[in-house]
Amino acid sequence: MATTTTASGIYEQLGVTPVINARGNNTVLGGSTPSARVRRAMQDAERYYVDMQQLLERSGQVIADLLECEAAYVTPGAAAALALGAAACITGADSDKIARLPDTTGMKATILLQTPHRYHYQ
Repeated sequence: MATTTTASGIYEQLGVTPVINARGNNTVLGGSTPSARVRRAMQDAERYYVDMQQLLERSGQVIADLLECEAAYVTPGAAAALALGAAACITGADSDKIARLPDTTGMKATILLQTPHRYHYQ
């Protein structure tokens, strides 16, 4: 017998209490909830398989055009974007350094972070 679970029902089953988000997009509160337009785009996209490298390249081009900047790269979240950005700063365009990651021996790999940008889960 198949059962249907509502969003609040799944949290109830897990013993998790939903909260009111007065912060906006915030990782510790689950990120964000997609708009109806985004959900429709996700539903349309999930019906097909595509070459992910091609999708990443093309989506980056579209975003860069919209932002009127040189380049853009889609990441699965803020943490991934920070990690990729740090790696790019450490390695530059040096393919040997890129291939060595995560080994940063001999590379300038110190990252400074402002105290207000530290989070309790670091």
